[in-house]
Amino acid sequence: MTLWFWRREAKCWERSVAETQMESGTFLNGCARIIPLPGRSFGVLARNGVRVNGRECLPFEVLSDRDEIFAGGEAWCLSTMAPAVEAMFGAGKTQVRCARCLGALKEGEAVSVCPCCRAHYHGVDCWTYDPACAKCGHTTSGKPWVPDPLE
Repeated sequence: MTLWFWRREAKCWERSVAETQMESGTFLNGCARIIPLPGRSFGVLARNGVRVNGRECLPFEVLSDRDEIFAGGEAWCLSTMAPAVEAMFGAGKTQVRCARCLGALKEGEAVSVCPCCRAHYHGVDCWTYDPACAKCGHTTSGKPWVPDPLE
């Protein structure tokens, strides 16, 4: 998870907070607080005047990937994109197939796991074969998403 902050004077987005800094929540200009929820989700506790995606925010809302938050006259954008998890495959009772090539994964084989939908791939080759996950569309480039400029 990355929280982007709009720098008006520079007219660009700046990475403000990384997921490792979000454990106890992050305050936005004293008007809102982003808090981590179970399952890689996030919520916002907001005062009056805070807007999410252009509409008045409820006192608590669950946020989605690429939500824009306006608090205290400043703009923020939440990105839940994360890189793939690299691991060694441990076979269970059921056979697991690569989401890209549909070949069977073998015990002890290096695999990449999509951080959004948990689909398994044969290592980096099958994961990066296309620009997006075959199951959910999550980017496979490893490059973080950056919001479009506001002005």
